[in-house]
Amino acid sequence: MVEWIAWSEIVLERWDDALRHFTKGVEFAVRADHRLTLPHLLVGQGFVLNWRFIDRDETLTLCLKHCTLTHRMGDWSTSAAASIITMRATLDALVLRKVTPQEAMSSGALKVEGDASRFALLFGMLDQPSGLMFDVLKPGAGR
Repeated sequence: MVEWIAWSEIVLERWDDALRHFTKGVEFAVRADHRLTLPHLLVGQGFVLNWRFIDRDETLTLCLKHCTLTHRMGDWSTSAAASIITMRATLDALVLRKVTPQEAMSSGALKVEGDASRFALLFGMLDQPSGLMFDVLKPGAGR
């Protein structure tokens, strides 16, 4: 229901209200585990996050636009919604759900500069990893 309100606000060119309703809709869908509605809500979302991995001296820009998540290694955007400074092991732990974003921030292992709600939204929309169902790469015979 919230996605229809957000799309109506897009038609009426009320951009801030539409973004607010898209964000609320994603929060509701994730909390209620209604992931099938996420594509309709995420198509209205768009943001850029900078990442800096201090243990590897690497940077990257992560962009969510039109339901597609892309990245550029070695890039840094001046118009990013937030910049996340952490170590690669912390990101791995976040993705594997061994630690929550709040735990990582409170322990000092992760720092968010800028709009932390965009960072929270990113991790809120990720599916729970359930293990690989098949080998992505499999060595050939005799290797």
